[in-house]
Amino acid sequence: MAKSFYQTDMVAIRHKTLSTIKILGLSTIILFPCIVFGIFNLKYFTSFQKWNGVESVAICLTPYAVSQLFYLPLSNVALVLDKKKILLFLSLIQLCLTLFMYWIAHYFDFSFKIFLGMLSGSFALFTIFACRKFYLITLQVGK
Repeated sequence: MAKSFYQTDMVAIRHKTLSTIKILGLSTIILFPCIVFGIFNLKYFTSFQKWNGVESVAICLTPYAVSQLFYLPLSNVALVLDKKKILLFLSLIQLCLTLFMYWIAHYFDFSFKIFLGMLSGSFALFTIFACRKFYLITLQVGK
């Protein structure tokens, strides 16, 4: 992507961004159900006596893992196109969102599992917003 930027080929940047989104979507459809299946069947292969409850926590963290799978590669679009203010803005939103979720969990005295589910869900929604923003950057640069 950086090579295309220095060659000022914005069509190639859009194409690589779309292919990245397609590859990440395909890997999400294939990879994460396999991981969840593996987590639930791990007790048949290892001793899980000290790890009771890891299955439910792992399921709560799945939306967070999927969101990070999309967010981390697509955030490079803003770096390559020198849109550091957008990255700062999105990082501040993510920090505020995290602090807000901590506050809600503490104020309402939620269990750890509910907190993880809320945090994972909110990060998944944030990632949808952020990835849309990254994609719109690629559309605006070529104009």
